[in-house]
Amino acid sequence: MKWAKDKKRSLASIIFAGLVVVAVASVFSQVKSTNAAPYLGCSPNGYIVKDNGSHTDIQAIDMVTGQGSPGPTVQNHKLNAIGYNPKDNNFYAWDLQNGVYVRLDANFNVLATFTPTQIGLPGLTTNDIFAGDVDEDGFHWFFRVVGATTFWYKVDANQATPTHVDSGSGANPADLPDTLSEGTDWAYVPGTNKLYRGMDNGTSITIVAFDRTSKTYSVIGKVTNITAGGSGGRNMGAVYADPAGNFYMSSNGTGILWRIDLDAPSGPGPTYTAVQLDAADVGSNDGARCALASIPIDFGDAPSGYDTLIADDGPRHSVINFNIATSTAPLMLGTNVDIDIDGFPGTQATGDDDDHQGSPFVDDERGVTSIVATPGTPTALAVPVKVTNNSSSVATLAGWIDLDSDTVFEAGERVTASIPANSGTSFYQLTFPSTTFTANTYARFRVFSGTVVSPLPTGAATGGEVEDVLVQVGTYDANKTSNPKEGSTVDPGKTVTYTISIQNTGATALTNLKVDDDLSDVLDDATLEGAPTISPASAGSAAVNNNLLEFRGNVGVGQTVMMSYTVKIKAAGSLGSAILNNFVLAAHSTSCHPTVSGGRAIVSDPDCKTSHTVSGLANTGSSIVLPLLLSSGSLAAAGATWYLGRKGARLSISPK
Repeated sequence: MKWAKDKKRSLASIIFAGLVVVAVASVFSQVKSTNAAPYLGCSPNGYIVKDNGSHTDIQAIDMVTGQGSPGPTVQNHKLNAIGYNPKDNNFYAWDLQNGVYVRLDANFNVLATFTPTQIGLPGLTTNDIFAGDVDEDGFHWFFRVVGATTFWYKVDANQATPTHVDSGSGANPADLPDTLSEGTDWAYVPGTNKLYRGMDNGTSITIVAFDRTSKTYSVIGKVTNITAGGSGGRNMGAVYADPAGNFYMSSNGTGILWRIDLDAPSGPGPTYTAVQLDAADVGSNDGARCALASIPIDFGDAPSGYDTLIADDGPRHSVINFNIATSTAPLMLGTNVDIDIDGFPGTQATGDDDDHQGSPFVDDERGVTSIVATPGTPTALAVPVKVTNNSSSVATLAGWIDLDSDTVFEAGERVTASIPANSGTSFYQLTFPSTTFTANTYARFRVFSGTVVSPLPTGAATGGEVEDVLVQVGTYDANKTSNPKEGSTVDPGKTVTYTISIQNTGATALTNLKVDDDLSDVLDDATLEGAPTISPASAGSAAVNNNLLEFRGNVGVGQTVMMSYTVKIKAAGSLGSAILNNFVLAAHSTSCHPTVSGGRAIVSDPDCKTSHTVSGLANTGSSIVLPLLLSSGSLAAAGATWYLGRKGARLSISPK
């Protein structure tokens, strides 16, 4: 927002005379909810509106990284006091060049213009309207300064012709210790009934708010760590808000985007600490975003000593093109991703598993299931990592294991891999330097969009995901049996019951252990009968997700946990391959730890897989040959290995 310095000071003096200091508890209600369903009906981006003479340039801002990307240009209009209406997904702004009110679509195409008279404000001078936003009800609030008086206005933007419904001037004057200036944008914060601003008080930033009901200003608190002022660093232009109660300010002088958690004052007064994001374009002018739009972010959950929280510049990824219905994105670890409001540090590194803003709950920490290291023996951990890349860009996978247990993920503890564009879901093996493990430690895995030469374990990234994993010392074994027994022929309509046993063979309990059973080549020929059962029931839980039966639980020293489930063979006309192959993926177990080749997880131990054929040859070609080989026993003689990869289970036969 560009306007004369004397007008900024004039506005500051009016606000100075109209502020009411109140306790933070009375001006801000708690709005965060870790289990609140995210709203993604409008873009999560923020937008900077920049006056460039006879036109307006638009820049889209990633609200996680603060990075900007060029947007459209709105010719022949100088837009300001812009806001986004979530009721109709349009922007509303004043055109200071032509003196008209403008409606634009979500792509900044001008849909209509209206004179002040048409909207019910005849004689309104528009060249001094610089701050505004649209609230969740579709009302556009803006203010202007006339001499020594500041006036506010409320326009109903939901009408075919927007209509003025209320206006007035600041009220309830009170003396304040600060002389406030700069900071000329408004942002409506959902759940607070207020529009917020960031004002320069001479040494730092004071956050003030305008109440929609009382039509009065109040002081919310001070942001003490934004002190640079000489270059315009405290002159906050564009401001934004999100439904989690975060307030964002963009510096006109530096382009830096700052994030402030309004629910988390850091000291008396109250005071707040702002998190510095990246810099967009200098000279931010005005800004707008859909205040109801959740910002899809994925965080980690390693203990706080590993810099997990945003306040510690913890790892975080803006989840690009997040699909709330399926909890997926084009680039992610594993086959699911969820969104968080911050890091969830904890000794078990399970916070991101347990937090879920979306519904239904989804365990998205399956890119890396479990890491179990044999104690007292030099071990080079080979970690299979599942990555999905359905984007058009190459990606970078990076993993760190804190091998020396100093709570720092160091460059020497990092292993990387390149992920091809449009490669779907594949496995990649990261092999870490040999270490003698004596106690539990932690690992961090991140997938970044693009080629990243020296990826960091902290900081923000556009696209991708982060998963933190507890590395446990211990040993365990897994195996699988079936009834009827492995290699049998079953009839359509009959059932097969599978049993997986997980035995702790070490001297330490294993917690949050994850074991997967692949059903991709079972559920094309059969349906799951009821829910899987766990014995003992208190040991954990299991559910089918993306054709994987996923177990998650605790296995005590010397304990064996059994998991069973039953499938029913489909009718002959509904069969797929007419062969049921499945196998257990138990990372770092004695027998069922997979190796990775060509993007596939390979399990060769016969104790970890089963195979059945369906009687009555329903298919032709290779579908017939394979059951014949299986039933005759020729398959074992040929030397067979099952593979899990992008296309499910596949059979490889190597002559002995």
